[in-house]
Amino acid sequence: MSRLAFASSLAGALTEFIEEKRAIGYRYLSEVDWLRLFDRHLVAVGHSGADLPRAVVRGWIAKRPHESGKTHCSRVCVLR
Repeated sequence: MSRLAFASSLAGALTEFIEEKRAIGYRYLSEVDWLRLFDRHLVAVGHSGADLPRAVVRGWIAKRPHESGKTHCSRVCVLR
């Protein structure tokens, strides 16, 4: 699954998670896009551990200006 190409410290875990979802029958296509953006967020905030500190997660789940409720829910639900 080289096309996933995650770059954060959680790259392996994200890849394994997606592989597991697909192995049990989920297509998991748009969700990969959200997880790719989350991965970029992790890199941007300088996250380097195997944990997910509350501040990092809060930064990701905060509703963005001009973001619709549906988009916000989609982005947050994938991480949940």
